Amino acid sequence: TAAAAHWFAAAAAKGDPMGHANLGLVRLRAGDGAGALPPLRRAAKRSDPSGWAGLGYAYYYGLGVRQDYALAAKALSAAARLGHLDAIFNLGVLALRGEGMEQSLHKAERFWRVAADFSHPMAQYYIGRMKARGLGTRRDCETALFFLQHAAAAWPAGNGLLETGLAAHEADRPQRALVHYLLGAHAGLEPALHNAGFLYAEAMPRRQPQLAASYRGAASEYFRRAAVLGSVDASIRLALLLSEDLTAEHSASSWRLANELYAEAARHGSADATWHLGYNYLKGRGLPKDWGRAWALMRDGGMHSRFAELRGPEKLLFSLLRAVYEARVFIVFAALGSFVLATGGKRAPGFGAGAAATAVWHEDDDAAADDFDEFDD
Repeated sequence: TAAAAHWFAAAAAKGDPMGHANLGLVRLRAGDGAGALPPLRRAAKRSDPSGWAGLGYAYYYGLGVRQDYALAAKALSAAARLGHLDAIFNLGVLALRGEGMEQSLHKAERFWRVAADFSHPMAQYYIGRMKARGLGTRRDCETALFFLQHAAAAWPAGNGLLETGLAAHEADRPQRALVHYLLGAHAGLEPALHNAGFLYAEAMPRRQPQLAASYRGAASEYFRRAAVLGSVDASIRLALLLSEDLTAEHSASSWRLANELYAEAARHGSADATWHLGYNYLKGRGLPKDWGRAWALMRDGGMHSRFAELRGPEKLLFSLLRAVYEARVFIVFAALGSFVLATGGKRAPGFGAGAAATAVWHEDDDAAADDFDEFDD
């Protein structure tokens, strides 16, 4: 770093705008905000995009200046107009969070789409996820696949963080795994955000029970961020955390938000979320009790959820219902086989070889057949 600062300072002394910008960025990364601002401002005055981007980061993090999201957005916009891809991407982040500008998922998508079209890996990843879920844009699986494949090919470092985190988790080293997932989460990777939330919710409270409440808050935040990027599992886990907040002043709002998260995940094809929504109809949790609706939803969810934590008789009951549901086809065929064996294979009257079979068609038969057009086993 010292050598880089020396050469950048030499270039800046000759009036090179890029030298000023790089010197400022090196100082900024070292935490020297006050020392970074002069070269960054000189670079910005010479229309260097990195100079403007550096000023944006300084105002965003409050390095050497008072933290000001509006000025950060203004500086990043100047850098974006000069073609700075990271600035364009970060404007999307500001739009998503509503920092320095009006919060707008649609506007975030527009910024990221521009950056993605110019091969910014993280922007390609975000656009791929948004296109896959139809978040802020029209759902388009073909476009989603295109951008996700390009993002994976261009940014292998993210996969490395996830793989290292997974290896540490499997070795029962949750704190080490959390470090790698947090690095991936800082870069905006949805799987890293989800996994960091999972460790905060499940593993860390067991290691440090006295910090359980703090870890729960961190888990909620990471699940929320992952859900915004399209993680269905994160939406369900966030809903489960909300369901645990049953204090009198929060119970109704918590159940309402949890059910909204389940409904949204169910609309995107999650059988687990569908089951949980049905279970809440069964129990009347934030929803009116409705056994018919509950049964239909739990049936559509496969009569179980990977996330359900049932206990005692209720666990036994739902295990039995699931077994019966999954064996329903076998049960039907077994019943038919038993009937055939019981009747000895005899033909029913009127269907023998010598019987006169006369087909009579009634006008109402078409209407009767229509009753079974939407039959769902």
